[in-house]
Amino acid sequence: LAPNYDATLTPGVLSRRGASLGGQFRYLTSRSRGQFDGDWVPSDDERDGDGRHYVRFVERTDFTGRLRFDTSLANASDSLYFEDFALGPEGTSTLFLERVARLTYLDEHWRATGLVQNFQTIDRFLAREDRPYARAPQALVRGRWGGARGPGLELRGEGVYFTRDEGVTGSRFDVEPTASWAWRRPGAFVVPAVGFRATTWSLSEEHSGDRTPTRTAPVATLDAGLVLERTAGRRVQTLEPRMLYAYVPYREQSDLPLFDTGLPTLNLVQLFRPQRYVGADRLGDANQVAVGATTRLVDPATGREVLAATLGQIYYVDRPRVALPGETAPTSNSSDIIAQLALNTFDKWTVRLGHQWNPHENRSVRSDFRAQYAPGQGRSLGVGYRFQRGLVEQVDGTFTWPVGEAWSVYGAHTYSLRDEQPIGSFLGLEYRACCWQVRVLGRRFVSSRTGSQDNGVSLQLE
Repeated sequence: LAPNYDATLTPGVLSRRGASLGGQFRYLTSRSRGQFDGDWVPSDDERDGDGRHYVRFVERTDFTGRLRFDTSLANASDSLYFEDFALGPEGTSTLFLERVARLTYLDEHWRATGLVQNFQTIDRFLAREDRPYARAPQALVRGRWGGARGPGLELRGEGVYFTRDEGVTGSRFDVEPTASWAWRRPGAFVVPAVGFRATTWSLSEEHSGDRTPTRTAPVATLDAGLVLERTAGRRVQTLEPRMLYAYVPYREQSDLPLFDTGLPTLNLVQLFRPQRYVGADRLGDANQVAVGATTRLVDPATGREVLAATLGQIYYVDRPRVALPGETAPTSNSSDIIAQLALNTFDKWTVRLGHQWNPHENRSVRSDFRAQYAPGQGRSLGVGYRFQRGLVEQVDGTFTWPVGEAWSVYGAHTYSLRDEQPIGSFLGLEYRACCWQVRVLGRRFVSSRTGSQDNGVSLQLE
């Protein structure tokens, strides 16, 4: 339509449902960029002639070099839309659609964000009291002065109002000033820090007998590490040990509301955070030492990282006592062991491995493995394994390979070892010419949240 905006219309006919219309509109200006996507079935014969739709709008505008506005809005006509029209788990696994608008200011010392956010619940089996709260609005402030070397001061603050149809609603205010002193030298650093965190709530109704509960506690950390190097043949090998001591005294919090706080997956980032939880409704007590070490092999000529391996664990001086509803507080004197491995060799092989091991019960908790062989343009073979105890155990394979100057085959297959059945697969054949290509694709995919599957064959001309 113009050099800076375009539109795509995709009319179609679904043999069992009727006519459909899809569309996309994109625009780009000196300050903004955005995209609108939509699909519409005006009269669905499978749903008594009801109209069905899905729309999504994303936009980002930079008013100045320091002030940015961005938004992401999505809506579906009903909770069954993705089961009826999506192909595969990426659709049938949709639980929520987010609607958020955010304004951010950033300068040398301050970052301030204001937003409004809510969700459309697609999972119709989720109880109303378990659905996420809307933030209407939320204000976040972070100020930082110094800290790279020598003294530093940081201030974090939040004010947010939570609303929902079911359950207690209200506002929460959280502030945490922190003072630190950073000692850094080539190959070593030590950063002690002390802070104080204060949180208060103003609730629409009494929660555990109090409408305005308050919680305060000091927070202290000591972060230290080394970066050692040596020559290993034609490469440089590093050894990077790190230790983080964290202290947060215990505070009884079972009578506090729970709006948005959760326990994140234990990983290398979470390993070196003094807080166990994400969200201010709970402040995890801590008297613990996190230790870990990373080693890397680096090509000094190119800076390319050939290998990176990390191992880490938390040791509890005092076992944590704070827990979320349904969470079991640690019963051992140490956490699970976290390991990660990344290998890039011969410009053809890449291997990624992440593993969480429970040494107290001598069993795996979570594992993710992926290896890929890519010897040249349009040639790749990949295998993967994903495991989470009690939830998921899957293997998958992917490939794409030329079978002539203009022909290629490609495919993928995912199998659930836990359910002892395939989850999805596809196989395709493609022909490429100078300015056009044609593909034929066969696919078997999950078509509902119950796991039932369907088949599809498509012919694509481009």
